[in-house]
Amino acid sequence: MEKQTQTYDLFRLLIDEPNKKAIASINIKCIKSRLTREYSDLIAKYPNSIIYIYYNEELKQVSFSIRIDEINKMQNYVFIIDREYPFHPPRLIYNEQPYSNFLKLPSQRFGNYLQKLFDKNCLCCASLDCKYNWSPGVNLSMMINDVNKMRRYKRCIVYAILIDQIKDKYLIDDIDILTYIM
Repeated sequence: MEKQTQTYDLFRLLIDEPNKKAIASINIKCIKSRLTREYSDLIAKYPNSIIYIYYNEELKQVSFSIRIDEINKMQNYVFIIDREYPFHPPRLIYNEQPYSNFLKLPSQRFGNYLQKLFDKNCLCCASLDCKYNWSPGVNLSMMINDVNKMRRYKRCIVYAILIDQIKDKYLIDDIDILTYIM
């Protein structure tokens, strides 16, 4: 584990200078100062991570990419930040897919369990990615935490569906397995 952390530290040293140059080249003052602060906060919070920042001068967009190694499972977050940030949420690409696709409910049954277990109608409206839940006080670290919360919601719903299928198969509807497991 220590060797892995040393590897991340070494890689971070190699890309730190290009990342700082990319932030310095941003010509939108509020985004530049905010991303400088968030960059150092994310490095401190996620020691087993790789952060890469790219600024597209023509589009006036920043691509802020962070790969986090969580117990040997890589999570990839790419935040596309435009000039409306921090007053509008950045576009988020989670594990190479738009985050909005991740938030879609695969079936009506899934939505019913979301309502039953968490008293939510949809994952999109419950996430920080929704423009009605966004505020300038929300930072990238909070968005990463929100993605993890949505992952837990989906995992719990899948467990609940599987438990109900087991109960249906073995005709034991009166056992409350779900509260025992969660």
